[in-house]
Amino acid sequence: MATIPRTHEEVRALEERNEELDQYMRLNNVLIDGIPKLRKENVRDIVLMIGEKTANIEAQIRDIQSRKKELVDEINEKDRVGLGESGYYDRDIYDGGGSKFEGYVTSIAANDEVEDEDYDVVPFNQNKRPGYTAPAALLNDVAQSEKDYDPFAERRRPTIAEKEDEYRQKRRRMVISPERVDPFAQGLSQVIYLYLIVELHCLTC
Repeated sequence: MATIPRTHEEVRALEERNEELDQYMRLNNVLIDGIPKLRKENVRDIVLMIGEKTANIEAQIRDIQSRKKELVDEINEKDRVGLGESGYYDRDIYDGGGSKFEGYVTSIAANDEVEDEDYDVVPFNQNKRPGYTAPAALLNDVAQSEKDYDPFAERRRPTIAEKEDEYRQKRRRMVISPERVDPFAQGLSQVIYLYLIVELHCLTC
């Protein structure tokens, strides 16, 4: 008995073989339709020969179909997963053997105090390392320099006000109008209100 194909390529080869056998059967049917035109002596031999070939072809077709059905059933059987069984998946990611709470704390402490972990405390003096600094003269020079020193002051563009000469700077110091008197400042509103009443009284007289 022929071996059962295991791959999709073998199944495809069997299907192509099945199509070739179907084409051969159709060719035989065409030959059978042309047999009455031959002589009676040759008809019997041709019919027997065609019958034998047809029987062999049908047996091959049945064999191919049965092998194909067994292969499909075997593939479907492998894809199924029984109840309570594990499927074919990546064990490193979907491992069903371990507990889902693995790696977690599953118990609660009786008290609320958190246990302090022991750390290795390094003394401050031992952790001190020698550092590299600038010379003392340079450090003192930087400390005595101006706080708002601008190193790019010489390259800064002067403003319009800085470009004006002394004559044009006088316009910003000119008095546009005399000082205004606020009538409501320092109690002057009462005097003005009294003056208005007297003036209105005089006009009505």
